[in-house]
Amino acid sequence: MAASLLIVLGYLLVASPVANRILGIAGAVLLAVLLKVVFELSSQLSRVERVASRMASQLVESSTRFGAELSTTIELQQQLRVILEQTQGELQQRTASLESEFSDSRERFSRAEKQIQSLIGQTQTRIESVEKTAVNRDAAVERHEGLVPDVGMLMGSRFQSLPRSLGSDQRGELLEWANDLALGVESESIDYLARKLVSVEALCKGRLAASTADGVFRALVARSLGLERTNVLEIGVLFGLNAAFLWDTVGFTVPGWHQTLIDPFTGYYGKALDRFTGLPVTRDITESNLNRVGAPPDTWRILEGYSTDEWVLQSVSDRSYDLVFVDGDHSYEGVSFDMNNYGPLVKSQGILMVDDYGAQFWPGVTEYVDEFLTRESDFDHVGTYNHTAIFRRR
Repeated sequence: MAASLLIVLGYLLVASPVANRILGIAGAVLLAVLLKVVFELSSQLSRVERVASRMASQLVESSTRFGAELSTTIELQQQLRVILEQTQGELQQRTASLESEFSDSRERFSRAEKQIQSLIGQTQTRIESVEKTAVNRDAAVERHEGLVPDVGMLMGSRFQSLPRSLGSDQRGELLEWANDLALGVESESIDYLARKLVSVEALCKGRLAASTADGVFRALVARSLGLERTNVLEIGVLFGLNAAFLWDTVGFTVPGWHQTLIDPFTGYYGKALDRFTGLPVTRDITESNLNRVGAPPDTWRILEGYSTDEWVLQSVSDRSYDLVFVDGDHSYEGVSFDMNNYGPLVKSQGILMVDDYGAQFWPGVTEYVDEFLTRESDFDHVGTYNHTAIFRRR
């Protein structure tokens, strides 16, 4: 039914003039619409083509840039590979060189070690030889003592009032001093020093103007310094036996040992000859005694003059001293001058020793030292042993 109505309606429209006009208008409108649509599609297509062209251009540009960057990257990679190969080659060469140097160093070290071992062996042999020589010398002295009819002469009782024997009381006092000086020695060491003093005096010319106990005490004080470099100053040396004894018992073990000896060598207290030995007091005898105990010339110097001489004072002022021993002019004025002018040369914690303190024959020494004890000074009184007063500088 509906289909029949549509057919009838279509027929009427085609057959009617009005309908033809309407169709013409509708066709024109439709054509216009189609043209507009085509135009818009054309415009959109053109825009799409431009966008596509720009994108294609950008893509080509990007591809070109990427290709360049890729080429640069490849070139850098090749350069890095070359550098790496060169570095590896240089590293291998350097490693080989270091291995060679290490091998050479190991060989040199091995040779040096062998040389050191050889030197140690030679040194040990020399030490044993020196010790053996010392033992033989002491034994010879003891045999000599046994052959001398009057042993008292060798021991000092015949030619001076300073005997060469050491009593048990003196040995005990010296051991106490050794402990106070933190030496930790035994009685055998005290006896050894006493025998050594006798043997040195027997070996040398002249005599030591001190008792055996005083000589051993001085050696203990010098040993207590415990320094690798030790400067000693002695005023009044007589025959140089004190210096020789200190070298033979202490100095030879100290690498930097040096002694400065002051004496005018004009005789013994106004007399040309020593009243006990009958020998002249000369520089030659002192030098000979130092040589007899093997003290090298560079370990001592002699200033032939009085301690009051200006040139002597200037000469000794080239250094400071660890140990100063005053045994020169025994008058009050002489001891005062020496202690006041040479005391300042003592190093901090150094030792100042004064001989013949308390000796009845030298009242001037005791008088000035007692006066010195009451003064304010840079020195502390450590103590007095027999006739030796000892001070330590603060």
